[in-house]
Amino acid sequence: MLQAHSVGRIAVTHQALPVIIPVNYVVDGNTIVFRTRREGILGRACRSAVVAFEVDDIAEDGQSGSSVVVVGVADLLDSSEQLRALHSGLASAVADQADQFVRITPGTVTGRQVLPVSERVPV
Repeated sequence: MLQAHSVGRIAVTHQALPVIIPVNYVVDGNTIVFRTRREGILGRACRSAVVAFEVDDIAEDGQSGSSVVVVGVADLLDSSEQLRALHSGLASAVADQADQFVRITPGTVTGRQVLPVSERVPV
C-alpha cells in the first residue's frame, strides 16, 4: 500500500505537542523519503527522531478501506544522499522551498483493513 500512494501524513512532536502534517513521499527500498523545508516544523522535528507515518485509502462513507502506520526514526539526508533523492521524481507540496530530504527508517509497520458491511464475518 505504501508504494501505491504518494501522499501520507507524518506525526512529529513540536513544542511538546503532537503535530500531523501531510507530505508527498516515495518509497526508496525499505525507507520512506519526503521533502520539506530545512528550518520548518518537519525539518527541525525529524533529526534522529521517532515519528509515525500513515497512509490510508478510506471510502467517503467510512465503511471500507485500509490504512498503514509506520513508526520509525526520521533523519535528514546528507548532501550526497540528497543528490540520489533528487532523481526519485519526488514532488513537494511546498514546491521550491522544500530544500531538505528526510528519510524514515521503519521500526514497526502495522495495517488495518475495513471491509464493507456485506463482506464482514460475524465475530
